[in-house]
Amino acid sequence: MLSTAPPLDGGNPATMTQPGWTVSASLSGRRQAVRRRRLVVRVRDWLGITLIAGFSVTLFAVTLFSLLGR
Repeated sequence: MLSTAPPLDGGNPATMTQPGWTVSASLSGRRQAVRRRRLVVRVRDWLGITLIAGFSVTLFAVTLFSLLGR
């Protein structure tokens, strides 16, 4: 689909400065970033597993006690 909007002006080129939280180019900085990323992924995975397991146990307990109450 073609747009009826006028083309955008290119603007002025600007160099982007790196923020302070970016990974340094050194080997130790990259290694530390990889370790931090692995830790974050591991914690996220375990939080997901814990959430699913907690929901499953709750659903099991509700079903069990509703059947026992009959």
